[in-house]
Amino acid sequence: MTKLAWLPLLFLSLPAFGQTDKMPQSEPPGTARTIAPSRDIMLHHQPTPGIVDQRETQQFGAPEVHRVHTKEQSEIDDIYADVMRRSNPPEAK
Repeated sequence: MTKLAWLPLLFLSLPAFGQTDKMPQSEPPGTARTIAPSRDIMLHHQPTPGIVDQRETQQFGAPEVHRVHTKEQSEIDDIYADVMRRSNPPEAK
């Protein structure tokens, strides 16, 4: 037998030894998960902007949501104005 003949056997046996630590332990009967993931989560559906707004309103309240949205829009307007100011060519005199 050549020196390299044992090499395929080694590669075949490595996954069997390496997987024992990474394999999840089976759960005893009756302890299975009781919370099934929703279909949207399983399909990776993203919430619509309307749903996001509803959730934010429920979590933080309408006045806080309005304040944050107004602040974010003000920051966006300031950045836009700054970009437009910098991109205008200088006036010739």
